[in-house]
Amino acid sequence: MFNHLSVTHKGIALAFIGFTAFAFGDIISKWLTTEYPIYQVVFVNHALAALYLLILLQGTEGIKLLKRAHKLPLHLFRGVLNTCVALSIIYSFSILPIADVYTFIFTVPLFSALLALSFYGQKIGRHRMLAILGGFAGVVIGLQPGAEGFDIRLGVPILAGFLIALKFTISKSLEGENTLLLGLWPLLVSASITGLMTIGNFEPIAWPHLALYTVSGLTSAVGLVCVSQAFRIAPAAAVSPFLYTEMVWALLFGYLIFGDVPGAMMLAGAAIIIASGFYLIETERRNNK
Repeated sequence: MFNHLSVTHKGIALAFIGFTAFAFGDIISKWLTTEYPIYQVVFVNHALAALYLLILLQGTEGIKLLKRAHKLPLHLFRGVLNTCVALSIIYSFSILPIADVYTFIFTVPLFSALLALSFYGQKIGRHRMLAILGGFAGVVIGLQPGAEGFDIRLGVPILAGFLIALKFTISKSLEGENTLLLGLWPLLVSASITGLMTIGNFEPIAWPHLALYTVSGLTSAVGLVCVSQAFRIAPAAAVSPFLYTEMVWALLFGYLIFGDVPGAMMLAGAAIIIASGFYLIETERRNNK
């Protein structure tokens, strides 16, 4: 059934799977950071995710593919971006309210559309721009960030949003590269950098927590591969709005796991996000009969 979809719809499906995987991983990581140093959580998560992808690449064959990788500087650059994204998001949560951080990180679709237009000449189009702006409006309505005036520190999550968009948008330049390598290189680089940061500060992992690390690593691997592939095969403006689905998952998990009851504005924002996604899917379906 997947083979019969248009390229754009394949990208949308992969984006939905990938961003959903990231949402699951965020919930697990949020809990783990209450028990372990933040750099350790990132290091173990990315190291396990890289291990999973190497296994799928059949071990030694995967090493050969790494050596034969096309455009190695671009892979390494995406790895550095992956590390900067993780560190900037962690820093943002430590100094700013979570609502403000999420709101500015959700500028990713807009940045993605603009970067794709600048680098690859991809047209945004009226329908895709409406979906992007509609989804972002839903986030703002739902999270209701504070309006006490601009704080210079707000530049950090805005930077994170830009770096996330850049990391996935430049996947378009890796045409012909093995799909799994799209996720493996960023994970290897970020695991190496954060691994150095944990030296002398690594806490033994309790056996019950090892299962959480294992699942978290899996979600990172699935998320990176699926979203990178989505941006590579489909227009950025078509797939990037599905980042907003993470907010919907956050509402669901917050209620089921943490007992957080969303308010009326939060539900209204989520409804707008879902409507924007359906609007985009329907317009893409009509344009790809």
